Amino acid sequence: MSYRSGGIQLLIRRGFKFELRPKGMQIQLMMQFCGCARYVYNRTLSLEKSLYKKDSKHSFKYTAAANRLPGWKKESFFKEMPQPGASAVIKGFGTGLYQFFRETIEFSKIQEKVSA
Repeated sequence: MSYRSGGIQLLIRRGFKFELRPKGMQIQLMMQFCGCARYVYNRTLSLEKSLYKKDSKHSFKYTAAANRLPGWKKESFFKEMPQPGASAVIKGFGTGLYQFFRETIEFSKIQEKVSA
């Protein structure tokens, strides 16, 4: 939200805090989604690393990575994850690589499960 005041533009940012209190099945679904997202990220990372080792001119292509998802979905635990969620993980991976090569962040590392 922004206002104009005498030629000066003011930007007002608002934030909200909220707490999730999932119960039973919701907790299980959230943990399953996070596990599947970590699986997609780590598998994409290892595959892209191996492709880059074979050919140093290889560059990440979102469409090629997204086209691998249907094959991965045949694995039993991964069937439940929605397609848009997996695609968002790959898109985030591509953004991370782009920022790395612009030297704004460190290289991606394998994600590990964090116990709460």
